[in-house]
Amino acid sequence: MDVLPDSALCVISSNNFNELANKISNQNLIWKELLGIAEFKQINKHLNYFDSVITENESTKDFFNKRSVFMAVYAQQAGIAVAITFNLND
Repeated sequence: MDVLPDSALCVISSNNFNELANKISNQNLIWKELLGIAEFKQINKHLNYFDSVITENESTKDFFNKRSVFMAVYAQQAGIAVAITFNLND
């Protein structure tokens, strides 16, 4: 989480990317309400796309398994921005 700017509106973390995408997209009532905002709908679309790319490839699936992933949401003049990051294992 050291690489994320500290001006985030919120930071969501999980133990792997698939779990992060699932908990946000499928199991979160607040997120479902935010999908009415175009920027959050676009973020959700990208999140689901990357989740499908990661889970379709065994090497990327293994890479993100048991690896902390952080998603931060930022307010900018142009709207909402998101950063997703992870820490590499030693």
